[in-house]
Amino acid sequence: MPILAWRNDVDGFAFRNSWFLDRIETTGLTGIAQAAVSSAVGALVPVVPDPLMLSAAMIAANLAIQGISPTIEMGLCGGMTYASLDYWLARTPLPRGSHANDQPTRTMPVGGILRDLIWGRLVHSLVQGQALSRTLEWSLLLNQVPAPFGGAGALFSRTLSEWTKVKSSIDAGMPCPIGLVYTGRDVWDQHQILVYGYEDFGNGFGSMYVYDCNSPHQFGDTNHSTVTLDLRGPSLTAVTPSDKSSGTLAGFFCTSYFPLPLPAWLATSFGRFLSWAGDPSLYATAYGARMPIADATELGALGGISSDVRPVVGATSPTTTTRPRDNALLRERSSAPIFLYQGGAPFQLPDPTWIDRFGGAGAVRLVPDGTLAAFVGPPADNTLLREWSAPEVFHIMSGQRRWVPNPAALARFGGFPSVRLVPDGALASIPQGPPAVALPDSPQVFNADFYLSFYGDLAAAFGNDRAAARDHWLEFGIGEGRRGSREFDVRFYLNLYADLANAFGTDYAAAIDHWLNQGLPNEGRRGSREFDVRFYVNCYADLTAAFGTNYSSALDHWILQGLPNEGRAGASEVDVRDYLGRYGDLQAAFGSNYQAALDHWILQGLPNEGRSASPIFDPRYYLATYPDLRAAFGAAGYSAALDHWLFYGINEMRSGAP
Repeated sequence: MPILAWRNDVDGFAFRNSWFLDRIETTGLTGIAQAAVSSAVGALVPVVPDPLMLSAAMIAANLAIQGISPTIEMGLCGGMTYASLDYWLARTPLPRGSHANDQPTRTMPVGGILRDLIWGRLVHSLVQGQALSRTLEWSLLLNQVPAPFGGAGALFSRTLSEWTKVKSSIDAGMPCPIGLVYTGRDVWDQHQILVYGYEDFGNGFGSMYVYDCNSPHQFGDTNHSTVTLDLRGPSLTAVTPSDKSSGTLAGFFCTSYFPLPLPAWLATSFGRFLSWAGDPSLYATAYGARMPIADATELGALGGISSDVRPVVGATSPTTTTRPRDNALLRERSSAPIFLYQGGAPFQLPDPTWIDRFGGAGAVRLVPDGTLAAFVGPPADNTLLREWSAPEVFHIMSGQRRWVPNPAALARFGGFPSVRLVPDGALASIPQGPPAVALPDSPQVFNADFYLSFYGDLAAAFGNDRAAARDHWLEFGIGEGRRGSREFDVRFYLNLYADLANAFGTDYAAAIDHWLNQGLPNEGRRGSREFDVRFYVNCYADLTAAFGTNYSSALDHWILQGLPNEGRAGASEVDVRDYLGRYGDLQAAFGSNYQAALDHWILQGLPNEGRSASPIFDPRYYLATYPDLRAAFGAAGYSAALDHWLFYGINEMRSGAP
């Protein structure tokens, strides 16, 4: 999951992509479109063998570029995408405005320059970036050229190649502007966005972390916007942040972005100083952090005047503290120390040499005196850090730094693009823990489809958005003790092992980390009702021979092969083949879909129906046989009955089945 140091509420514009063009702009755009027609149709010549088909494509392309008018609302998405990336690369604050309807106009003091900048970069994206000619080409290929030369399948094939280019760009540390081509939309309703990270799940699914100017993030909204991808074919299935009823995404391509120098002085206002209704304070912003300004004198010392303060319309003043984004350089106005922020934590830069290494004096933002004390504490969980002169990479979890021992482990944490640099010696103050070998969202503890099916509130909120489910798991689900996979249930884990309950209490993140890095690989501890790794290895001679005490590999076998393809039993109390064999309705419903059958037992069969999934335990029999348990758990306390059997009943020599 490589993610670059981009944050939409800092590095993307606050205002929406909603504009009206003047007549000079519409005339210029018409000329650009006419030139793009020839380029687009020419690109089809090697693909389309029929001259009549090419002639029809030329006619369709000329019709497609009609409809430009000053009275029609247009998008400047390419300009907003290119301009925001220009500022990010220059380490210069973006003049992002203050709210969704705060578009700059030519009547504003700085609005004219910003409006011209966005328009100019739109032209660059369309012409030099080839966004318009390629959009026309792909639209013609989709809508005018039949299979096998065109259609959705042809766009899908091209998109797979562009997906590789996107990932390569991110891996090289460079955000990637892309053009989106939708079905059912005219050429002027297609779109451009910026990709700054990606997920490749390796099973035909993926996602891109994006800045989409049609869905701007307001101050403090640190969540990612994502494009979810189903790349299994024969055509693309995807969901984008600004989807609407008119069409679905059929393909995407990388545009030919090039950086340009920024207009001087523009970043000194238009979103740097903010105010909220009902809050008497004025605030300075820098790299996504908000700091109160004491008075007009302080405002002036920071380079602002009262007219620079822009109101945030339609939002209340935030009640939580948002830390600076990664790679931020901040200094209090009257103090000398300069701090680099990574994972939200401050690292002091000791001298000018270090300042130059991390962006130079021009990247340092002055903030009000006494405000940096709000941004203290260890780096956020899952931050990857490396000291400038050292090769070792560390993963932060629960306030500890954990050495990432090999490239494979690093890849699971996001790879080199996600590693943040700090000065030499800066990590010594962070306690060192055991080596980091797995992520808190690794397949061993998190499966997005299972997570969404297990929790109805999340399915209602996110549908089948796997990226949103993962984000919820990392930000909220872990802390709430939610279950993330068939193989691991953190609450079960703590209840099963008293030493862990005493050590971690309700620190679910630490308990998950223990299982991934110690309890599973070194001790073979059981992680859920449904999976007991020691049972799994010992039950099957081929697995004993293959894995021995390599419990992590044994679990991977269960996830990838043993359960889905072979229907092997994961625990003595839960055998999915036995479950299907006992109940004809389940056999009819699921056949050999062992994952679906096991999920039925987890979600319905055990808790609501008290069904048995093995010869050694029947929850209805167990409750019926022991009145004390029936009194404690109720006649339908089937899940509690199984837990009692596992935690106590076996040791008490109670009978689990007839």
